[in-house]
Amino acid sequence: MTVSPWPPAFGDLSSLETPRLVLRRFRETDLDAVFNLVSDLAVAKWTTRIPHPYERKMAEEWFRDGERLRQEGRSLAFAITLHDGGALAGAVSFEIED
Repeated sequence: MTVSPWPPAFGDLSSLETPRLVLRRFRETDLDAVFNLVSDLAVAKWTTRIPHPYERKMAEEWFRDGERLRQEGRSLAFAITLHDGGALAGAVSFEIED
C-alpha cells in the first residue's frame, strides 16, 4: 500500500474542473478582476477576511503572499472561473496547519 505524503505537493496542483467551473491558479491578469470584486462592499460584507475599503495594493500583496505560501506548502488559493468564457466568479483557499 502506498501512502500519500501530507501535506500534498500543492505547488504541483494547477487546476480542478467541474462541468460548470474551473478552479485554477491565479494569474497576474486576474488582478483587476479580483480588485473590482473585493472592493465592492456588497461582496466584501459576505467574507470573513476582506477589509473594506479595499485598496489595490492589498490585492497586489495578496497575490504575492499567495504565491509565497503556495511555494512554502502552507496554503493554496484558486480562482473560481466559469467554464464557459472563463469569467472570474470568486476564490477559494485551503490552508495547512501543523
